[in-house]
Amino acid sequence: MKTLNRSLGRMLITAMVAGLVAAAIGGVSLARAGSGDRTMTLTEVETGAQFVNITNTPQGGPGDEIVLRRVVKNAAGDRVGTLNVVCEVVLGHKLLCNGVYRLPGGTITGTAQDIQSETSTAPVHVAITGGTGRYDNASGQITSTPTGATTTQSVVDLD
Repeated sequence: MKTLNRSLGRMLITAMVAGLVAAAIGGVSLARAGSGDRTMTLTEVETGAQFVNITNTPQGGPGDEIVLRRVVKNAAGDRVGTLNVVCEVVLGHKLLCNGVYRLPGGTITGTAQDIQSETSTAPVHVAITGGTGRYDNASGQITSTPTGATTTQSVVDLD
């Protein structure tokens, strides 16, 4: 269960970062990086996690889920949004995660796949899949790197 919670948390954080990048209006500063791309660095802090063990196995199996909630902060440490993520264990000891950032003026969605590992500090790569409101048609990617047991630093690249 710990393995799944950590891995899903990493995926959730990655999805949150993508949402925060789109939340530049919500107190997050963006830097231009070439042909119209915008990048930003965010910090996500886990505030809740629940493991849904439908397979009744200690390490989880295909179909089990991890549900996560995170607070997203900008470089000044101000809260700029939240991220909710659901990760499902799939075959091959992988997690398939979908997340929604709730930000001022709309939402941003993201999807990622990660290994099922509690100890990995490898970055997670998240695809920004869309959004609503001022984030309608959002696209890009997020690179999220764990910095502690419940924190992650993410670099968001909006196209």
